[in-house]
Amino acid sequence: MLKRILTTILVLTILPAVLNAAAIYQNDNQSAESIRSLNRFASTEVDAAYFNPAGLAFMKNDGLYLYISDQFIFQERKITDNSISARTYYGAGNPVKFDSLMSTYSYPDLYAVWKQQNLAFYAHACFLGAGAYADYKDGSTSFNGLALQYALSMMNPTSASDIIVNPANYSAKTSLNAYMVMIGTTVGASYRATSMVSFAGGIRYVYGVQDKDFSIKYNRVGSLNTTTSTATDYTGNALFNDTRIRTVADGHACGFIGSVDVKPAEALLFAVKYEYYTPLTLENNSPKKSSGTMTYTPFLSAFQKGYKTKTPLPMSTTLGASYMITSDLKTDLSFSYYFNRLADWGKGEQGTVIAGKKINDYIDNSWAVGLAFEYAFLPNLKASLGSTYSRSGLNKKVRSDLNYSPDVVAVATGFTYGFSEYIDFTFGFMSCFFQDEKGTNFATNLGDPTANNQELTIPYTISFAFGLTYRIAM
Repeated sequence: MLKRILTTILVLTILPAVLNAAAIYQNDNQSAESIRSLNRFASTEVDAAYFNPAGLAFMKNDGLYLYISDQFIFQERKITDNSISARTYYGAGNPVKFDSLMSTYSYPDLYAVWKQQNLAFYAHACFLGAGAYADYKDGSTSFNGLALQYALSMMNPTSASDIIVNPANYSAKTSLNAYMVMIGTTVGASYRATSMVSFAGGIRYVYGVQDKDFSIKYNRVGSLNTTTSTATDYTGNALFNDTRIRTVADGHACGFIGSVDVKPAEALLFAVKYEYYTPLTLENNSPKKSSGTMTYTPFLSAFQKGYKTKTPLPMSTTLGASYMITSDLKTDLSFSYYFNRLADWGKGEQGTVIAGKKINDYIDNSWAVGLAFEYAFLPNLKASLGSTYSRSGLNKKVRSDLNYSPDVVAVATGFTYGFSEYIDFTFGFMSCFFQDEKGTNFATNLGDPTANNQELTIPYTISFAFGLTYRIAM
């Protein structure tokens, strides 16, 4: 039986890079074309404004390009908690299972590109990071652990080793609804210096916002002295009244983007893009809703006004190559690398296995590699098939049931149909296959030594995307 539970402060950072394990926050699914091929870092179409800005100078036709796309993303997450505390207090001796749904019913991208001869100007607005709504309606390992920790601290303020939460008189329900998004707006220019070389630069503004709504309801709660067998009932005590708190945090930052393309032959293009570190920090505003004694304790400091969460976008470099194998068949290769360890992620929270230590010392640099093929069945119809493998930068010491982004293989397909030389329509579909993982409570340390006591799985992640391009000849 669990006799002591370490105090922890709940940090609610919803890890939102739903489709990309390599970039911890940033999502690279920024067009319907990217959803149908996954490899766009050598693009010379409108979405090059995000993936390969220097490629805009190699666009075939001059004019004003307007582009809009939207995506629908759904991901299921399952948690099986086999720890002593879970089985004792929540599972009646059995492992406790949780299901949550990460969903995005709209993930838009807007592009505008003006291209004339060797010069192009561009603007792009998108959900750069996050963008997922998380629903933990039946709680989670972290939330249940938090409820236990608070109960023990209220019943046992002196931390006597023989006072525990009474398993025979304990029942609590927790839940969280949360949403987080990073809105990015980029403007820049691309110039073709020679027939073979182009370069581009841009400035990006990022605004981040996170809305989190957390609740705990204690149905029964009591303590037990394991030495004297004395039981005390706290059910109905004001210390354990229903708790609900909702807080919105926001912040903004700017970053720089640079890009260079080399086209040694008409059928071959190499592209490099560099994004500078964007030090985004989200700070809580005053709670929109606040009730219950627990809301004023350090246990819910992550919801209180002024609390800051560092959510940086680290420096990254992407490489792309595009080659026309035949007049109808093209292949694209991509590689991206994220310098996560150079970013400032802050320090680990009290009660975690990295408490007080720099988080970036426990985060690895991450990368992704991919390959795609595109075939033109007709002059106005082309279809693609692509895949990527992403290596996560989160190791077990910073992963948890809330912060979970394992390695993933993604597969995508779709088509682009040209209604005329001025209007194109694109449809894309993608499915991700994440690596299952087991661990010892991961980042949350509840003082429970049970080996392999938590299993995190993502049974499915799918995305549908639609895009429309309109060109005005000039």
